[in-house]
Amino acid sequence: MRKNLKAPGLLILLCLLPLITVNGYQTPEEITGNAGSYAFSSGQYTVQMYSDGSGESWSDRPVAYYTYVAERDGVVYFSRVVGEGERPFILGRLPGSEWGEVSDGFEVNRGDVIELKIWPYGPYVTRDENPNDDYYELIYTYAKQIGYIKYTLLYYDDDSSGGGSELIADFDYSPISPGPGDQVEITSTSTVEGAEIVSMSWYVNGEQVLAHEGEGYWVWTAPSIGTYTVELEVTDSTRKTDFHIEEITVEEESSYTIIDQAFTKSIQDNEPVGRENSFRYGDEVIFWMKLGNVKGSHRVYVEWETPRPNEIIGNEYIDIPSPTTQGETEWTEYTVSASIKPGDNRYELLFRDPGDWKTKVLIDSDAYEYSFQIESNIVHEATVEKTKYTTGETITVEGTLVFNGAAIEGASIRPIIYRKGDVYDEPPEISVGTDGRYSFNYKIQPLDLESIPTGPEDWSLRLSPLIDSQYGQQDKEIMLEVLPVWMTIKDAKIVQIIEAPVINDGFFNVPHIAANREAGVRVLLEWHGYEEGFMLPELDVYFSQENRDTGSTYTTTEKPAIVDGNIYADFIFTLPSGLYMFSSEIDRDGFYIKQETREANIDAFSWEQICRSKIMEPLKLKFMLINVNWEKPGIQSDELRWIEEQKQVFKDTYPVPLEDMYFEVAKDTRTFPDLETIGLNRFTLGKALAVVSYYEGSKIIGVTPDSQNYWKPKESGYSEYYMRSPILTKYIDTVSPYNSRMVLVKYGAQPGVSAHEIGHTLGLYQYYGEEQYQLHPPYGEQCY
Repeated sequence: MRKNLKAPGLLILLCLLPLITVNGYQTPEEITGNAGSYAFSSGQYTVQMYSDGSGESWSDRPVAYYTYVAERDGVVYFSRVVGEGERPFILGRLPGSEWGEVSDGFEVNRGDVIELKIWPYGPYVTRDENPNDDYYELIYTYAKQIGYIKYTLLYYDDDSSGGGSELIADFDYSPISPGPGDQVEITSTSTVEGAEIVSMSWYVNGEQVLAHEGEGYWVWTAPSIGTYTVELEVTDSTRKTDFHIEEITVEEESSYTIIDQAFTKSIQDNEPVGRENSFRYGDEVIFWMKLGNVKGSHRVYVEWETPRPNEIIGNEYIDIPSPTTQGETEWTEYTVSASIKPGDNRYELLFRDPGDWKTKVLIDSDAYEYSFQIESNIVHEATVEKTKYTTGETITVEGTLVFNGAAIEGASIRPIIYRKGDVYDEPPEISVGTDGRYSFNYKIQPLDLESIPTGPEDWSLRLSPLIDSQYGQQDKEIMLEVLPVWMTIKDAKIVQIIEAPVINDGFFNVPHIAANREAGVRVLLEWHGYEEGFMLPELDVYFSQENRDTGSTYTTTEKPAIVDGNIYADFIFTLPSGLYMFSSEIDRDGFYIKQETREANIDAFSWEQICRSKIMEPLKLKFMLINVNWEKPGIQSDELRWIEEQKQVFKDTYPVPLEDMYFEVAKDTRTFPDLETIGLNRFTLGKALAVVSYYEGSKIIGVTPDSQNYWKPKESGYSEYYMRSPILTKYIDTVSPYNSRMVLVKYGAQPGVSAHEIGHTLGLYQYYGEEQYQLHPPYGEQCY
């Protein structure tokens, strides 16, 4: 390997010479040239690093590499000559050393190689996703940058005996791009003035080619693929020497044809699934190309150009390996593709600009250009929780307005409410957030009604974006149904176990309830036009109790409820004795129904009723066991359990305060002879029970065995007027007819039988064969 020794102190001398011109020193000579051209389209790249500059890494940075071979010993400097745009970054190094600045120059010997790399300059912003660490990102954004790298080599011609000759070493070679094994003809074209060329030496990669020493023409057989440095050293008769170096790249045969190309949204089995020329936000944009008869290796460069002139949002390289790497002479078919998909940092930029886009393709040095369309895509979505509303409810709208996936700066929404096809209200504009979202609440106020509603009204809500016309327009209309609240009082029931009976108290026929026992009023409402699916309004139902004896009034409110299709409000209370005026009205404050509407129809929205609360006589009951063996083991406990069940029904169903109910069980078992017929048995028992009832002041319940001597099939209870007899006439005639009723209950009967039969002794009867309890069940209309 040929070596050139550097002269001691040469670098220092070269640095000083431009500043001093002392007699006796030679003036340095200068060689300038182009070390390589650069061209960067606009784009972005990201640098990650720690705050101290360590750990630096790059993402998507376009970098161009160059090499310079020194023609002479000296110092070489590099600079950037800008043709368009900013001055890019540049670093250099000797092979194997660290990259560094090029401004200080490099001390070189003839044949030394300097490696250079260059990438675009642009302003940057800092992004720190985790403030808790010191790792952050710099995002550079650059515009188009075009220019070339100029080199300047300073050297001394130290041949003092040159005699003024001018020697230039040079040579040509052919073919320019040889393949492996090709014959390369190399011919010297060196010239000299004032002297003669006396020697020529050739070197390949620094090794002298001795076989062709002194020859001006020779043939070099190109070896395997690679780049080779061929150098010519020429000396003239004045002993002046010059050098010329060329890099010859040996390449295999390189060719290809374009079979097909397309834009698509997906690829399957290396083929496009459908061909597209237009894309909407959310689509993946894929450029696909099929090459054929591919020989040699190739680099495919793809870049995406926006509708804005010369703006590039991204690029990528695709290397096609040589078929020889797989033992083939050519690729019959070879597909390549490039894409921009959701999640890619270029994706939002892609859909920022609707219109005609270009995909520019460079295969080696061959340029191609293809176009596709990005659609203008304004998306306006709005939803409501439901579509059926009533007066007083709030309509809540959640919406989004985006253009190509991004919020529209300064956008707002104009809402318009339509009622039965006509504009009803125009609320204030709605601001759209920076994320493209907006929300809107509208409360339905009491409505002007010309007549009683027969059903829901047709409403709609139109939401119109207020944006520049370049985005297009997309109104959103939501269809709604609104049911006006026209709710009236249909009826009211005063209830205490059953509906309170109407009794003439000497002045009025008024409902009566038992004092000091829980009672209630159920206000029955009618919602005109109601249909299933509409929410019951939470209007207030007022209920007042005015004591006519004291003049005091108590008022309370409840919300209505819907049960089995019935709408009502219940009011539960316990009153002392007295005369009361009950009254009720709905929506007194006009929150759901306008005041003028209520006043014009006041009878429909109110109700009142006089009611008397009366102290009831105590109820004394005595169970007497007839022909039951009380002393028999197990009988007593079973009998007492059955009696407790009968007693509970009295407590549940009789409107007598519980503290005024008294129960007794006979401590001894009564025995009566069984007579021949049921009628005789009942008559005999009736006489006896009537006497006991009279003297003890209790209602007597005779409990008899389940025997055919007392009961007909399916019977479980019995009562009738006591048939007068001469023995009891002087007692019975002075007794109320109700107290002359006898009661028999079959042991084991269901729990309500005793209460049922005693009810007859209190006047709960109508006609023979038509029990009052068949018309009014024991529990009546209950209050909840």
